[in-house]
Amino acid sequence: MTKLALLVRATALLLCLLISQAASTSHGQATVSEACLSSERDALLSFKASLFDPAGHLSSWRRGDNCCQWNGVRCSNRTGHVIKLNLRNIDMDTGGYPNMSRSLSLSAGEMSSSLATLQHLRYLDLSGNDFTGTSIPVFMGSFGKLRYLNLSWAYFTGTIPSQLGNLSKLQYLYVSGNYDGLRAVDLAWLTRLPLLSHLDMSFVYLSFVRDWVHTFNMLPSLKVLRLSECGLNSTMSASNLHSKSNLTHLGVLDMSYNYFLGTSFKHNWFWNLTSLKELYLSGFGWDGPIPNELRNMKSLQVIDLSWNDLEGLLPSNLEDLCDLKTLKLNGNNVNANMDEFMDRLPMCSRNTLQELWVVETNMTGNLPVWIGNMTNLTVLEASYNMLTGPLPVGVGALGNLKTLDLSYNNFSGVLVKEHFTNLGNLESLCLNYNNFSGVLLKEHFTSLGNLESLRLNYNNFSGVLFKGYFASLGNLKFLDLSYNNFSGVLLREHFVSLGNLESLRLSYNKFSGVLFKGHFTGLGNLKFVDLSYNNFSGVLLREHFAAGLCNLEWLDLSYNNFSSVLLKEHFESLRNLKFSDLGYNNFSGVLLKRHSTSLGNLKHLDLSYNKLNSVLTEEDFAGLLNLEYLDLSYNSLKLAINQKWVPPFRLKVAGFRSCHLGPHFPEWLKWQIDIDVLVLGNSNLDDVIPDWFWFTFFF
Repeated sequence: MTKLALLVRATALLLCLLISQAASTSHGQATVSEACLSSERDALLSFKASLFDPAGHLSSWRRGDNCCQWNGVRCSNRTGHVIKLNLRNIDMDTGGYPNMSRSLSLSAGEMSSSLATLQHLRYLDLSGNDFTGTSIPVFMGSFGKLRYLNLSWAYFTGTIPSQLGNLSKLQYLYVSGNYDGLRAVDLAWLTRLPLLSHLDMSFVYLSFVRDWVHTFNMLPSLKVLRLSECGLNSTMSASNLHSKSNLTHLGVLDMSYNYFLGTSFKHNWFWNLTSLKELYLSGFGWDGPIPNELRNMKSLQVIDLSWNDLEGLLPSNLEDLCDLKTLKLNGNNVNANMDEFMDRLPMCSRNTLQELWVVETNMTGNLPVWIGNMTNLTVLEASYNMLTGPLPVGVGALGNLKTLDLSYNNFSGVLVKEHFTNLGNLESLCLNYNNFSGVLLKEHFTSLGNLESLRLNYNNFSGVLFKGYFASLGNLKFLDLSYNNFSGVLLREHFVSLGNLESLRLSYNKFSGVLFKGHFTGLGNLKFVDLSYNNFSGVLLREHFAAGLCNLEWLDLSYNNFSSVLLKEHFESLRNLKFSDLGYNNFSGVLLKRHSTSLGNLKHLDLSYNKLNSVLTEEDFAGLLNLEYLDLSYNSLKLAINQKWVPPFRLKVAGFRSCHLGPHFPEWLKWQIDIDVLVLGNSNLDDVIPDWFWFTFFF
């Protein structure tokens, strides 16, 4: 190679390196200094200015900062344009309803159109916020590159703008959960969205749309279609109702809680959807037998036909539904023997079925012995039926079970530890309202370490709760043993491991003994305590309530033999208490002065049928701002209340039978204009009933 050629080649390589470095430098400056385009930053700040933000979600949105680093904003690394705006209420991520106190809302009555500046947006999520009373802005249809749009649960109203049909690249559209605030009379604009794969219009009022089947049939990319509670009904034309579907990719169809009264299952447009995996038709208003047409839908994994008027067993020709994982038939009239019903389940899916819901189906007979073979079951809900017999021991083999609800039946017999041996994943066990009997030992619960809810109320269980009875139930939140025949003394050791407990119901048993200091130590999550209708006795001390029960809202100790004087110290820590029933005990005095300020949330106070002999003045009630129910009947109390006193509360129920109110008629009652029940019998009144009494309570 000549020197000239080498020189030319070297020069060319050098030029390439220089050009490459220049391009790299230029690109680097774009991603750093121009990552946030000023016009788009200003647009976002204008949008923020139109919103209330009580939770501070947009606190990072400040002028002069790089908007690509703001909360909820994402930019393109290549161009710097804003491509994603996620302002979703975080409550939506936990599966709950959005908390409006944490949501964004409009401050100026309408959404700022400055968002339209963000023409490179691909993703926009405003779900779970509060845009009450406003329509979906027309400019939402101007985002030509948008692929994802979520406006669900945002309280929009009015008609969905047809301009959304301009979003030709849209793949995901969610406008659900706006509770009849949104409506549409024409859906033709949807046909201009050829890439749409996920559509959720649940709660959008579509009753006036006539060609809705035809419209959805022109969306060949649809994979998920949700139309729950849309007001769709049987007034649609017969040609649409029976039209053949072209939705060959549709995997999920939810049309629950629309009312197709009087229409037939047969020949409906969705029966030939062989790709369908999930079918939700609950609350559809259909009657007659469960449709045979299900046999053609061999890919089905979820079938929900709940809350219709269907009758009879499953069709006998469903043997090809081998992928079935969830079957929901709640609220239908199966009216058959449980054994026979279970025999109709597809043989090939018995080992794969995960959820079986047959609540309130008029089912009779026994659970089949072979139920232990359904080892993939995670949910078995069969409450509100007429099932009988003992519980098969095979239930204890369902190691994946998380929910077992057999409540409100007629099961009987004794439970043994083998019923629960392998139920280590169980989170909810409801056997209440049956006829189970026998003694429950701590060995019954040893393997139930994940249990959060245990409801055994309204049975005939008996026996004593020994130390360590609940030692393995550290995750338990709800414990209900009421309406049984349990007996013995409750010890602190019974509760020492129940630090997560929120509700404790032990009423209508035969428990006895004294509650000692520290009985409730470590139970700071308790909100509900009901020990009524037992034989507890002894003196209540402030330590019983001062041991961290600051979250307690409901306390029922009625129909026992507790004694002592109730002092302010008893209630100082119970600032969240709303319901307190201490009636039918042996309390001998009550001094409410000054400590009633701790009970500002109290709505229900029952001290009736005790031995209280104190003198109460208006000072004793001064802090009871929310009181609605007050019963002091059958005590020896004297109410020495100033006739000019204006109570801070409005009672609905007031009981003063056998209290000393007189001799003058209590003038303060004139302010209790919401009273429905007033009991003043044998209260030492020796006065003429004033005219205001008749006017207040009878007109």
